Amino acid sequence: MPPDLAAALAEAGLEDRWTARRPAVRRRLLVPLAAAATATTRARRIPELLATL
Repeated sequence: MPPDLAAALAEAGLEDRWTARRPAVRRRLLVPLAAAATATTRARRIPELLATL
């Protein structure tokens, strides 16, 4: 798991919801983060990911 996502999950208290997801779902949720070309885009996408949990 990317460190910035891990920190955001911990801050939001959503680690248990993340681990409850199947591995395939977690990989699918990580695709937009991996595809982000800039740190700004990645920082914008992390809250979007958290909102889906």
